[in-house]
Amino acid sequence: MSAGTPRLPYEAVSSSVTAPVLVSQLEAARLLGVERTTIWRMCGRHELAQVRIGRRSLITRASIQAYVDSRAQKG
Repeated sequence: MSAGTPRLPYEAVSSSVTAPVLVSQLEAARLLGVERTTIWRMCGRHELAQVRIGRRSLITRASIQAYVDSRAQKG
């Protein structure tokens, strides 16, 4: 960074970064507060959507949010 270039505050940098569309099974487990084997079972029951890229099996953030929304208590 050159001496004349102003630095962005931390909030400006972090807010411009978007969350990934796909997460690992380990990250999905962390987000939902469950074990990784529970994530495997949920994928097997089609409660979470998986995307295969090469040998990796990733979970869509949209399916995680949809699962949470479906389990949320209604008002």
